[in-house]
Amino acid sequence: MIHTHFVQNWLLARVTTTLSKSLHAKISIQDIDFSLFNKMKLNGVLVTDQTGDTLLSSGQVRVNITDWFFFKDKIELKYISLEDTYVHLYRKDSVWNYQFLADYFGSGSASEAKAIQLLFRDVDISKLHLVKQDAWRGEDM
Repeated sequence: MIHTHFVQNWLLARVTTTLSKSLHAKISIQDIDFSLFNKMKLNGVLVTDQTGDTLLSSGQVRVNITDWFFFKDKIELKYISLEDTYVHLYRKDSVWNYQFLADYFGSGSASEAKAIQLLFRDVDISKLHLVKQDAWRGEDM
C-alpha cells in the first residue's frame, strides 16, 4: 500500500501538517512520489517564514535519502535537486527570516532534544531565483 499514490499523499499531508505546526510556518507540497524508502520526488513545494512570506517555492525537489530514514535521528540527504526554485531571504534586524529553520534542524546542545538532523552531500540546482534583502545593513543581492 505504501507505494500507492493515495497512501503516499496521505502520509505527506500528515508530515507537512506536523512540520507546519512545529515550525509555526506553512509547509506544503502538492504531490509526492517515493520508492524503496530512499528516493523522493516532491512537486509544488512551498515553505513560508513565520510571518507568512514565501521563503522557498520550488517546482520540483528530488531527494536521495538515507535508507530507512524514518527510523533514524540523523538523516543524510545523499542527493538533492531543486528545479524552478525561488528563495527569498531577508531581515529587518539581526535575525534572518530562515533562522527558525536553522534553530529547529540545527545541532543544539546535547541536553536539547532535536526532532531530526539533516546532513547534505550533493546538491543540484537549475533555474534558481535567489533574492537576499538585508534591510538591517542596507544591502540587497
